[in-house]
Amino acid sequence: MASGVEEERVRPGVEDDDERPQLSAAAAMALREFLEQRVEGEKGEGDEGGVELVAEDWRLSQFWYDERTARELAEEVARLASGLPGAAVACVACPTLYAYLKKSSPDVPAQLLEYDERFGQYGGDFTFYDYNQPEELPPAMKHAYRIVVADPPYLSQECLEKVAKRVNSMQYIENCGFHSWLDDEWPQPMKNTLLKLWGMYHDMHNALLDEKIENGKLVKDLNEERIKVERKYSSLMADVSKFMNYTERQVMQANYDKIMNGSEEEKLREIRTKLENELMKANDKVAMLKEGKIADDRKMKLMEEETLLLKDEKKKLEYQLFDQFKLNSARNDKLVKIKQICEQ
Repeated sequence: MASGVEEERVRPGVEDDDERPQLSAAAAMALREFLEQRVEGEKGEGDEGGVELVAEDWRLSQFWYDERTARELAEEVARLASGLPGAAVACVACPTLYAYLKKSSPDVPAQLLEYDERFGQYGGDFTFYDYNQPEELPPAMKHAYRIVVADPPYLSQECLEKVAKRVNSMQYIENCGFHSWLDDEWPQPMKNTLLKLWGMYHDMHNALLDEKIENGKLVKDLNEERIKVERKYSSLMADVSKFMNYTERQVMQANYDKIMNGSEEEKLREIRTKLENELMKANDKVAMLKEGKIADDRKMKLMEEETLLLKDEKKKLEYQLFDQFKLNSARNDKLVKIKQICEQ
């Protein structure tokens, strides 16, 4: 009578369970709970009050908001939009907010910018968005949104900086130009004077910026030149060290040969003189490099002093401009008083 073990061993068509990959008990339980939660979430998406969203894709770092969070965000955005008639809303990488906003406040114009093309079901309200390409933006969307809500898919510095760059390019810019005179219109000469002063201020400001940029470029070039000199100096010092070691070995070898072979002293003196001359040349090169480094340091110091002087000049010009504005204000007050006296 054969044992049960022998029957299993010769049973055809049955694979060895040890060869199959198996999950641990804890991993299997966690996977089961995740699948159950996912099924329950998909069932609850169609409930009253909720919205229908596509399933989360972890590979795209997608984690949808819960209903409470999405509702509060949508209410806050709608409240902000109510104070800005006709304000458009841009939802950058936050499809949950877009869906709840369109459900609760369909009159608020909203645009979804998302990488997942499954959201193309929203039609014209969907725009493909890749945070790695912040410059690619349709012209009609530049500076067109008063409210921009962004939820970066990753927390890396690169992702945050690129998303912020896209938000800046979409944000609406108010027109701060001249609209109307609040008080009685000033005389034309006063207007011309103020416009001229304002133009002088802008010209001075732009000139200072250009000068600062030029100084920055010059400092950058000097730093690069200093780095090159330091590298060259280090390389030469390494060559000198190698040469000194080589020279020492040569002298030792010459002394050994003299002792062992009885070579002539005159030949040894010639070798020594030759090596000393080469060493002097190397020392001269080192001294020249040191002098060049000292000269570069002096140039850097002069540049720093010139930068400080430019900063002082900038402050003086700002003070002069401020005094000029104060003088114009005082003159304006006098003109108002004269006008009041004349009216009396």
